[in-house]
Amino acid sequence: MARRRSASTALTEVMQSCVSALYVLDEGRYIAYANDALCRWLEMTLDEIVGLRTDYHSLSTTGEAARIAGLCPPLDVFSGKACTARIFRSGPSGMEFRTAQFVPLGRDAATCSGVIAIVQGESSETDEHSVLAASADADWHVELAKVKAEFHRQWDLDQWIGKSVVMRRVRRQLELSCRAFEHVLITGPKGSGREHLARTIHRQTTHGGSSWLLPLDARLLDAELLQTQIVAFVRSCEVGRSESLGAASPPTVLLMEADQLAPDAQLELQGLLSVRENMFRVLATARAGLIGLAEQEAYRPELAYALSTIHIELPPLRERPADIPLLVQYFLEFWNAQGGRQIARFSRDAIDRLVDYPWFGNMDEMAEIVRKARQSCAGDEIQESELPNIIRLAASAAANQPAEWEPIELSQFLADVERKVIERALQRSKWNKAHAARMLGISRPKLLRRIEQLKIDTDQG
Repeated sequence: MARRRSASTALTEVMQSCVSALYVLDEGRYIAYANDALCRWLEMTLDEIVGLRTDYHSLSTTGEAARIAGLCPPLDVFSGKACTARIFRSGPSGMEFRTAQFVPLGRDAATCSGVIAIVQGESSETDEHSVLAASADADWHVELAKVKAEFHRQWDLDQWIGKSVVMRRVRRQLELSCRAFEHVLITGPKGSGREHLARTIHRQTTHGGSSWLLPLDARLLDAELLQTQIVAFVRSCEVGRSESLGAASPPTVLLMEADQLAPDAQLELQGLLSVRENMFRVLATARAGLIGLAEQEAYRPELAYALSTIHIELPPLRERPADIPLLVQYFLEFWNAQGGRQIARFSRDAIDRLVDYPWFGNMDEMAEIVRKARQSCAGDEIQESELPNIIRLAASAAANQPAEWEPIELSQFLADVERKVIERALQRSKWNKAHAARMLGISRPKLLRRIEQLKIDTDQG
């Protein structure tokens, strides 16, 4: 008599024979099982997949974690709620989206020991809309992943997401700056991420290298110090390039607060850039455009035009409210990618409050506010009441603003008042002008003049 197979072996064979990709997560979001169909879709082996942790984010990562980052289900599933949602994989060919059914192995968060995921093939656009409508958790998370897939195929531009026209322009300029070794000026208000963007350009241009970057604060430089720093830097890079077997990009100077560079240092930098032997690029940051300063005779024109070969203007957050939901989701998932406790989203009311907030500190302030909101969150969704006090106080102040002052034409206002007073006096005096003049304390001739000037109808008298 044939020996019966063990239950676990039989179950494994059934799952392996499934034509749909299938995987199982334990309660800690680690992949406990994956069938052959999933391995083929991810282009990974079973040994590479099992044991990896899926975090709820769609950010750029490296290594094996990048391939499975999009497999994490909506966090509601771990509370016992079955759902259908979009997942994605990141690979050499880009990002590919599919639909998955998630079945929790438990009734609630206390009893859920894991999740089974059954991945369907490519779905139509109609199917996608129905899936997103059915999954409250998938909206901004999947939208963030789709924006990343659309714009970030070649460049790591995570923080510069957004669908507004101005951010599309910034991304095009950013990609141009990464491809072309030209001087770049980045302007924007405090906290808008000027230095971060400059370092992103350098990192993408040099494919991750950072050894040939010289950061300088223009506020601290005079002509002598600037010349000493740059010349020594360029020479050390030449030595390193001669000792290296492979080709390397020319060195880059990161000149922060370039609009505050002293006049003598401006002249020195202009001279250094004009020397053919000094092959280096300048990534400059400033609050104001240098060409505008030059037109006001507050900056050397030749240097202003040289540093502004590519000029990227970062708008303040308050001028692109449509991008706020994606950006706060980005920062939320940035912390999710660090591991530990996962937060799925902001509630709709919380999103409304964040969109209305003026964001005077721009990106820096947003990163800090999202961090604080995560710390206050009791569940897997950040509620309006869990936002930092400054957000709720700003909303309260906006709701209690004094009524808008309407301009008053004083002469017309006084004429209207005088007309009403005279008409009342005439009515009480039964249109006797002499009597009305005595009531008003003026002479009869003066009353007649005012009646004529104010065009008061006295025929009924």
